[in-house]
Amino acid sequence: MALLRAWANGGVQTADDVMFSIAMPLFETEDVKDGLASAIKALKISKPRPVLEFKGG
Repeated sequence: MALLRAWANGGVQTADDVMFSIAMPLFETEDVKDGLASAIKALKISKPRPVLEFKGG
């Protein structure tokens, strides 16, 4: 929502300017940490990524 609001209010440049501050906190969540770790493990052993439960945190 915030990214669309930035784009609607200020255009592409404004959306680009806020992208980093919106996206980076997601990489601190357990969901992303678990997802990246499981994807890397699966890639290393040539297996499909497992389906993970979304914790919402």
